[in-house]
Amino acid sequence: ELIIIDAASPDGEAEVIARMTAGRSDVVYHRTDTRIGIYAAWNLGARLARGRYLTNANLDDRRRADSLAIQAGALDANPWADVVYQDFLVTLDPMLDWDDVAAYGFRSNLPPVSPRQMMKFNLPHHAPMWRRSLHQDLGFFDESYRSAGDLDFWLRCIAARKRFFKVNEPHAVYFFNPNGVSTRSDGVGPSEGLEARTKFTDALLPAHAHVDAETFARDVIGLEESVLATTDRLALVHQALRDLGRAHRIGPTTGGAA
Repeated sequence: ELIIIDAASPDGEAEVIARMTAGRSDVVYHRTDTRIGIYAAWNLGARLARGRYLTNANLDDRRRADSLAIQAGALDANPWADVVYQDFLVTLDPMLDWDDVAAYGFRSNLPPVSPRQMMKFNLPHHAPMWRRSLHQDLGFFDESYRSAGDLDFWLRCIAARKRFFKVNEPHAVYFFNPNGVSTRSDGVGPSEGLEARTKFTDALLPAHAHVDAETFARDVIGLEESVLATTDRLALVHQALRDLGRAHRIGPTTGGAA
């Protein structure tokens, strides 16, 4: 079914929608009395939905014709998965259709969803599909956010040990809007994202993941140097392993074997 939420738009879309959906029992049109934010609109749609699976599409989104079938098929085939997501194509022109965007070939390369990755990226990011039952378990999107309500919800999913499944093939288009609420340089996207992640830091990451590099080196992996050559944690772990190897190196034996 298609649920259309008209957030009291002043532009007269209702007439166009009524004409294009006449006689369609699988279309639900709901117009609010007042202007509402994006997450309030998503929540309203989720509450009206009757299907097992949900996904969202904003006005500047594009999908390939088989996009929904791919996502629903992935959830059907993987009953352990709660959310399915995918890489996506990127465009700077919201007027291009799927074929035009695909011809340019600019695409994402999203990492697997994990607590650590969620601290760096807004995963699953664009056009996921999820089980409606998630809202029964975890509630709805936090309407106090203007930009990070989806990130907050996915962080709740990770904290509740819900599972994500990635489809590598891109079948949706993300419009990178330089004037968008979450993407413009003076927007609330960065600050809200930091706020959402801060709430879940202790729940999702081990204590050593958010201490300073010197404490990590000294107390977690046992480096004794008073001055660190680097603050890169992977390099520090490599250094600790080299020190451990030198300390326990086995010398040559008379028997010709070590």
